[in-house]
Amino acid sequence: MVRDGYKQTEVGVIPEDWEVVEIGSVTTRVGDGLHSTPMYDSSGSYSFINGNNLKDGRIFIYDNTKRVDDTQYDLHKIELNASSVLMSINGTIGNIALYEGEKILLGKSAAYLNFKSSVDRKYMAFCLASKIIQQSFNDNLTGTTIKNLGLKVISSTPIPLPTLREQRAIARALSDTDALLSALDALIGKKEAFKRGMMEGLLSGEIRLEGFEGEWGVSSLGKLCELIGDGTHQTPKYVESGVTFVSVENVTSMDFTNTKFISEDAFDAMANYSKTRRNDVLLTRIGTLGETALVDWDTPAAIYVSLALLRFADEITAKWVYTFSKSSIFIAALEARSLMNAIPKKINLGEISGIPIPIPPLSEQRAIARVLSDLDAELSALRARRAKLAKVKAGMMGELLTGAVRLV
Repeated sequence: MVRDGYKQTEVGVIPEDWEVVEIGSVTTRVGDGLHSTPMYDSSGSYSFINGNNLKDGRIFIYDNTKRVDDTQYDLHKIELNASSVLMSINGTIGNIALYEGEKILLGKSAAYLNFKSSVDRKYMAFCLASKIIQQSFNDNLTGTTIKNLGLKVISSTPIPLPTLREQRAIARALSDTDALLSALDALIGKKEAFKRGMMEGLLSGEIRLEGFEGEWGVSSLGKLCELIGDGTHQTPKYVESGVTFVSVENVTSMDFTNTKFISEDAFDAMANYSKTRRNDVLLTRIGTLGETALVDWDTPAAIYVSLALLRFADEITAKWVYTFSKSSIFIAALEARSLMNAIPKKINLGEISGIPIPIPPLSEQRAIARVLSDLDAELSALRARRAKLAKVKAGMMGELLTGAVRLV
């Protein structure tokens, strides 16, 4: 039953004084970017962006973003202005960004919506990002392998529309929350940069903690490891439940909750060097090189050939090697021994054995580990704060963009 003062509509329950309109009726233009490939110029003034450059209301220009010169821009430019909102429409669907005058040329996986002056652009951006509108977009995608959101679908999508005064109030409240999220992002970025600097300094010996001096020893993985092996060379038959089967993707994402499984019989038939034990270090060695994970669980798991398994005589050595593996020195030594021109690139087990490992005194290893652990704890706390605030924002959007909570 709909409560007093509200009405049921195709976009859900909204206040009686709100309208439901199609996006096309409040825009002057809905279009997309260039469908061909422009001539790139690494020194060009304009970034050639697509949907993957749009995130969290902003345009992100990455190191690998292609660039074009003024001639290409003039040839293919479209009208973007202070009324424009950008949205990803191919592959990744529904990422939103406000256009703030950036020097960009749009590719075909990015759409632009130029809104009329009778509506608030920021409200519209939040509305496009809302759960109900995103679901409407997802329900009307075309394509099989790569999904696409059509411009006609966008234009005909209904949205809730309060008065301009209320649009602005909603946009201000959500923008304030976005500002807090951006401040946390900046703080996290600074902390991450500080941690990287400290880690590189501490693991190379360029920074020494108070009370420690003298030269470090040097060994190699081959001398430190009891075993250097790799996973099964045959793709196993997967089952719905059974023994955990760890892949490169699990190591690179550090997510071991979403794995495939093999049967007990298949696991028993594997060599011991393909089966994990607590405190083993897993190293990606084919395709993606040099990502590592410390096995901190007791239940044995199986690994694929693209992973190397490093087993040590003691926990202390295992944890030190794992810590050192995060340094640029380790990655450089690994890449120097890798077949970088192979497709896919890889490092053979024998070459892994030769990677040098500096060995500080045990007391210094522990002190370095404590410092890095403390920095990790600070970062984890900041990320938890951000996740909590993002959840609060999602709740606010659900309440404000449906009129469940009124600000005017």
